[in-house]
Order: sequence, then structure tokens, then C-alpha cells
Amino acid sequence: MTDNKKISIVIPVYNEEDNLKLLQEKLTNVLNSFEGGYEIIYVDDCSTDNSFEILKSIKNEHTKIIKFRRNYGQTAAMQAGINNSSGDIIITLDADLQNDPNDIPKLVEKYNQGYDLVSGWRKNRHDNLTRTIPSKIANGLISKITKTGLHDTGCTLKAYNGNILRNINLFADHHRFIPARFLEHSTRIAEVEVEHHSRMYGKSKYNILRVFRVIIDIIAISFWQRYKNKPMYFWGGLALISLLLSFIPFICLFFNLSNTNILLLYLILMVILVVSSFVFIAIGLVFESILKLSLEYYKGQNYTVETIL
Repeated sequence: MTDNKKISIVIPVYNEEDNLKLLQEKLTNVLNSFEGGYEIIYVDDCSTDNSFEILKSIKNEHTKIIKFRRNYGQTAAMQAGINNSSGDIIITLDADLQNDPNDIPKLVEKYNQGYDLVSGWRKNRHDNLTRTIPSKIANGLISKITKTGLHDTGCTLKAYNGNILRNINLFADHHRFIPARFLEHSTRIAEVEVEHHSRMYGKSKYNILRVFRVIIDIIAISFWQRYKNKPMYFWGGLALISLLLSFIPFICLFFNLSNTNILLLYLILMVILVVSSFVFIAIGLVFESILKLSLEYYKGQNYTVETIL
């Protein structure tokens, strides 16, 4: 089924004690049919319930457990799982059982048709309107701005080319933007419809503040896509605009030479604009230097691990 490709399942966990045993059972039933072998990587994001103890009780030869020293969030948990994976195909999913492990073969089948990323599409979601409406708006904005063309960027259930994904460093709350980052390496992206179940146990981690965070992240990722390798283009552009605008008060001087107050105002405005252009250039040079340093030294680890089992 997988052309002897090894599968790595990466699952962030935070306070999901009632779901883990059933999730492990469902995953084992599905993954035992894969000829290339598999591993399941649970990343406990410093849960405050008994999630870590339950993970230890269900551990077997196919299971790896990573425990954080403190709560870092879903993006860091996914990054830790990805960094510690060895599969040819990396599949991410949530631990709340709203993603269905039985959809994994469907994603892998599509992946084997020559794609590097296959995203799940929760076409029929079982969430309340306070989640589905903001999610649809966010997904539409993300898809349009990042040009991924996906209907459901927020669906965690995705299959990735492991070699590519392990070379992408995640930060902030950008796990939902992995497809956008993937476009930097491959345009072979597909989407398949997947099941979505109502949450049976535990509490949703969603709150309305995430809508505003998504909007901020959309702006950030859009800027990143355009200027991550050339920040000087952005700041240099602002410097050029500021310099051109400085000619406006200079020209206006000739029409108000008799008015001392207006003359002084134009001179101050012109100086501010000229100085601003030099400041923008300086900022651009700083960002260029930071970029070069980060590309050389940054290792993509924005978390601290307490235990790996």
C-alpha cells in the first residue's frame, strides 16, 4: 500500500487522558497493514491531567513519547514530533478523536500518486457555529493569500513528504500554515475529504481569541512568503517611497517662500522624510544580517524536552 515507505504519525497531546487508549487502538488497527512499518510519536505538551501516565501505559515497540518541560503550544509539539520522526511519510493528526485514523490509508493512497503533501478536508464538520463560521472565513483568507488552494488549512490530518517537512522550521502558532511553507519546496499539493467526528471526551482548546491570532498570523506569513529571503526589498521600497515623498514639500517651497511658518513646516517635513528613508535602509540591512545569521545558526528547536521514551 505504501510502496514500503515508513509512516510516522505525529500527535500533539494536551489534556486528552480519556481519548488516548482508544486512539492508540484505532491507529494500531489501521497501521498494522502498512508494509513499510510505522511509528507513532506522541508529544505531551506538559498536560495537567493523567495523559503522560496513560501514554506510558500504552507504549509499545512502535511508540515514542516526548514530554515537554512546560506548555509550549501545538506548533512546538508538532515541531518536536517532526524533528524526532524517521518516516518517509509524516502524518499529523489531533489526539481528540475528531480526526479519524481510518482516513490515513486514503491520504497515503493519494500521496502515492505523486504528491508531497495531502491535506484532509473536513467537508462535513461536527462543530458548533462559533467554530465553523470563523474557521471558514480564516480558511478562505489563508487559501487566497498563501495561494495553497486548500479548503481546510486548519485540518491537522495531513500527509507530508518527510524529507521536506523535516527541513521546515515552525515558529509562533504557524502549524496551520505548513502548506504555505511547503510551497517553498514543492507545489505538488492535493486535498481529500476526510471524516470529522464530534468530540466525545475532554474540552476543546479553541477560544474566540484564536480568530484574532489567525488574522495576525495571516499578515505575518504573507510578509514571510514575499520577503523572507529578501527583506531589503521591503524596507528599500519604503525608503524609496519616503525619499520620493520628500520632493513634495521641496516643490511646495517655491509656492510659499513668503510665508515663514509654512516654509519651516515644509523644511521639517522634508528632513523627516529624507531621514526616514535612511532609517528604512538601515532596518533593511539589519534584517538582512539577521536572516543570514539565522540561516546559519538557527536549528528550529523552540521547545525544551523533559523526557523521551
